[in-house]
Amino acid sequence: MGRLPAQMIRAHSPSLITPFHERTVENGKTFGLGPSGYDVRIAQSLVLGPNKRFSLASTIEHFDLPANIAADVKDKSSWIRQGLMIGNTTCEPGWRGHLTLELFYAGDDPLMIMAGDPIAQITFERLVAPTELPYAGKYQDQGAGPQAAIFERAKIERHAWSEPVRDQFLTVRRCSKCRMEKITHHESGGIPWTTFERNGMVSRGATPPCDGGADV
Repeated sequence: MGRLPAQMIRAHSPSLITPFHERTVENGKTFGLGPSGYDVRIAQSLVLGPNKRFSLASTIEHFDLPANIAADVKDKSSWIRQGLMIGNTTCEPGWRGHLTLELFYAGDDPLMIMAGDPIAQITFERLVAPTELPYAGKYQDQGAGPQAAIFERAKIERHAWSEPVRDQFLTVRRCSKCRMEKITHHESGGIPWTTFERNGMVSRGATPPCDGGADV
């Protein structure tokens, strides 16, 4: 529906932002509530320069977004004029935790950032309706301190083989998920060998992965 103004951000706090402050000056820079956003503070002291251009950092503030409000992380003008950029990202409705910030410095001289310095602006936007899919991902309840990226692993389905059915020449097992058949062939005097069969396709060698029955 649009960006939240100061009075609506205030009305949703302190549950939305903890700790919550009205407009305040710290180390020559403003933090706290603004006309249409909230300036957050960095929790760690850092020195960036030509030998260290990038760093993760964390906010002092904790956020708890309801299902009808999203938030965007934006650069703060006083820092961008010194060459410090913040990775602009979106916090999805339903997310809660401390923000991890991605800082990149493009300047030539060392830049000192002190713990407690105002570091980035957060703007809030109300959805036209609460989402039916509030955030419940890997960064939910993110703790204080910079948190490294988490990479999700693909879910691996495992075959659920039935009890074997045997005759003189074959032993057959069927996966109850994907309906693949594992057929062991017994030849008189020979070494048993196995095929995997499904939907008319036959393969030998390593066991094909189970897709959970997606193509059944």
